[in-house]
Amino acid sequence: MWQLLCADKEFVWSLWKRLQLSNPDLTQAVSLVVQREKQKAEVKDRKVLEILQAKDSKIETLEQRLSGQQQEINDLIQRKIAVDEENARLKNEFSNLNQKFKDKSEELKDTEECAQKKEEQNRLVIKNLEEENKGLNTRCADLLNDLEKLRKQEVQWKTEKSGSDARIKNLEADITDTREQMKELNSKCSNLSSQLAVKQEELSQKERDMTRTKEQEKWHSEGDVDVASSKDFGVYLTTLNCACVS
Repeated sequence: MWQLLCADKEFVWSLWKRLQLSNPDLTQAVSLVVQREKQKAEVKDRKVLEILQAKDSKIETLEQRLSGQQQEINDLIQRKIAVDEENARLKNEFSNLNQKFKDKSEELKDTEECAQKKEEQNRLVIKNLEEENKGLNTRCADLLNDLEKLRKQEVQWKTEKSGSDARIKNLEADITDTREQMKELNSKCSNLSSQLAVKQEELSQKERDMTRTKEQEKWHSEGDVDVASSKDFGVYLTTLNCACVS
């Protein structure tokens, strides 16, 4: 810009000196002015063209950058869609696993209740048998006492021997029956004691299995789901249910 002003100043000064001559050539002066203006217009046009070319280049660069950014945005959108789909799948899978976990927990709860009821029934049966055995022992003791009294009175009842003998035979028959009943009850108590020992062992094994199952449930609740373990857990619960039914 400064160079252009200096050139204009020199041109005006040169033109003014030409016009100061005694016979100035006005046609030449006008030609010089026209030529000067034409040169100035060409310079201005070149500068405008350079500015426009620079702007076009910048616009092209910006368009390329915009295209690249738009592609990146599209890629990000596709990635977001894929991530959302994966999240939805994982949420659905987690919901299904959570429901299975709740179902298995409910089954385990039912199994524990069944085992407790079975144990309570066994205890009640044993208690009743013990009470019955206690009553029979008392009855047997009473009968033995009666027999002992009868034997002591045997000398006094010799005159009534026929009637006493019949009574003694009846009492002896009762004692024999009572003893047989005691043998049967003792056998039952022995069998029930054996069954109780087996049931207690089964309950102990079930408690150990349930402890292990609770540990597996804890492992499932922390998010590490193992399909094979779930199948084993289902087989175990089925086995427990069968045991409870039997």
